[in-house]
Amino acid sequence: MRTASAQAQAYPISSDQSTLNKHAAAFLLFVMAIFGLHLTMNAQCTATVQYPSSTATPTTSWTTLNSCNYAGEYALVNVVAGDIYEFSTCAADGASVAYDTQLTLRNNSGGQLAYSDDACGAQSKVTWTATYSGIAQIHLHQYNCQSNTTCTGIRMRFTAGGGGGGGSDCNFAASFGFGFAPAAGATTEISTCTFAGEYNTMAGAEAGAEYTVLSSIGSDYVTVREGSAGGTVVGSGNVPLTFTASAAVDYFFHFATDNSCGTQNSCRITSVSRAAGGGGSCTADPGCAADVNSAAYATVIALDPFCCNNSWDSVCNDAYVAQGGQPSNAPECQETACEIATPIACNSSVTGSTVGALPHPIAPFCGTGTGTGGTIWYTFVGTGVPTTITTCSALTNYDTKLWVYSGSCGALVCEAGNDDSACAFSTVQST
Repeated sequence: MRTASAQAQAYPISSDQSTLNKHAAAFLLFVMAIFGLHLTMNAQCTATVQYPSSTATPTTSWTTLNSCNYAGEYALVNVVAGDIYEFSTCAADGASVAYDTQLTLRNNSGGQLAYSDDACGAQSKVTWTATYSGIAQIHLHQYNCQSNTTCTGIRMRFTAGGGGGGGSDCNFAASFGFGFAPAAGATTEISTCTFAGEYNTMAGAEAGAEYTVLSSIGSDYVTVREGSAGGTVVGSGNVPLTFTASAAVDYFFHFATDNSCGTQNSCRITSVSRAAGGGGSCTADPGCAADVNSAAYATVIALDPFCCNNSWDSVCNDAYVAQGGQPSNAPECQETACEIATPIACNSSVTGSTVGALPHPIAPFCGTGTGTGGTIWYTFVGTGVPTTITTCSALTNYDTKLWVYSGSCGALVCEAGNDDSACAFSTVQST
């Protein structure tokens, strides 16, 4: 393959140019070059497009915010201090969503209030007691912080009064487990045997910092209270639950089995983490390390801030492996990159960079060899008509290869591959 010096490329996709028939199935595409890709692993997501333009007002019964919100959009809702608000894509609440959702609730300045992922299977549900009267934003995404053009109805309702109305916010009397708030990029284990029906105490919070409450039982429901064990609720929902500390006071985590405040006399390990970089994200890209083993990643960046603020180099990777993480070229890491492929639509173009990415040995031979360059992944759904995928564009100025696979990331099936088509870049034009 030829060398070049650029870091951007275009991958136009047209459904009317050639003979690659996708028959309306889901397919995976990845692009390989001599550069790499900065993979960004996000937990809480921020949309940039508002829809609809009006502001919705929840009622005490489940209603649909809008019948056609896309992932990657946010909507405005009116809230009243003290009332308990629920936003859901769960089928039990009347939603019908086929993809893996994420919901992030923010104030109208963008500050995060609550977050949910996988509260009911692959769907999400946010429960929050309003700490102010005004407007909140509910952000919808497809995991992992991706956009799509699938009409989605977010369900919403409120319960008047606050203070645990309807059992959505829990308030237990039994205390077990104490810990100090973690530093930026670190995680503090609070207890190795908290029961559902008990609360943990976190001391030393920093005002404005973003914390995430974790439990070894992924279905746990947690209520976060501020100032005292029975204080103001600042967040509630299934773990992991992220909240922003509004003051430098103690915070209390009430653990339950569900949002009806169910109890259970069995041990769960509870902990709290804090985002790196003073509440933001690291500037150094760790590849898929943070996604494959978040605990090992958090330990490394806490011990060696260079790995967060400068570069995730071989020293960082060795430390990550020593903490129990998988090396960056392990199958777990390669499959993760495939599984979080960026969705793209037919009759559209996308630009990307392979800076920092590694070769992906999980991909079988497909028309042309894999070589040694880094790869980036995209996914699209065919429409039943022939499809062309090409990097032939004025924006592409280095050598590329293209492969198209069907199937799952763990069992890819070659459909077509190409290196150096007539434009000297890559075009898939075969069935």
